[in-house]
Amino acid sequence: RLIKHTRDLATGELEKESDQSCGWVNTGGLFIANHHNRMREYTRLHSLGKVFDIESQILSPDEVKKIHPLLNTSDITGGLYTPGDGTIDPSGITNAYARASKKNNCEIMENTDVTDLIYTGEAVTGIKTSQGDYHGDNVIVCGGSWSELILPEIPQCSMHHAYVETDFIPESKNLPCVRDHDSSIYFKQQGESIAVGGY
Repeated sequence: RLIKHTRDLATGELEKESDQSCGWVNTGGLFIANHHNRMREYTRLHSLGKVFDIESQILSPDEVKKIHPLLNTSDITGGLYTPGDGTIDPSGITNAYARASKKNNCEIMENTDVTDLIYTGEAVTGIKTSQGDYHGDNVIVCGGSWSELILPEIPQCSMHHAYVETDFIPESKNLPCVRDHDSSIYFKQQGESIAVGGY
C-alpha cells in the first residue's frame, strides 16, 4: 500500500505540482522464496494484495527465471511478482517535495537542528530549533531513521545497511527489484549495473 501510494504520488500529483520528474522507475518487484514456508507467506501476501487492489502473481521457479534471467533459480521454491513496484531516485523526490513546498509558500530552512517538540497537553503543537521556536496546527516528523531522536515512541528500528554495485551489465536493464527475505538481501537496477544490498 505504501509503495502504491508513493508511486501514485510521485508519478501524478507531486510531479504536476513540482513541474519536475520525481525519478520513479517502474521496474516491478520480485520476492523470491527459498523454502515452502516463505512461499506460503507470499501466497498470503498475494491474497491480501487483492484487498488493496495491488496486482501480483505467484510464480514458479521457471516463471521467476523468465522475469529475471540473471537469477539462478535452482535453489528457490518460487516467488511473488508485483508489476507496479519500482525504485525512486532519492534526490529527485526530495527536490520535487522542496519545489512543491516552496510553491505553496513553505520556507525551507537548511542547516537548522530540530532539538525538541513543543506539546500542549498531549498534542504536538510546535518545534524547538537552533533558529528558534515554531508553532503550527500540524507537525510532521519526517526524519526517517533519525526520527526516533525527537520522538522515541515511533515504532521503528534503524538498521545498518551496506551495498555493492556491479560493473556494467547490459542485461540488467528493465529487470525487477529482487528481495530475498530469507537472506536479507536485495538486487536492483542501478543505471546499467546492479546494486546488491544487505541488512
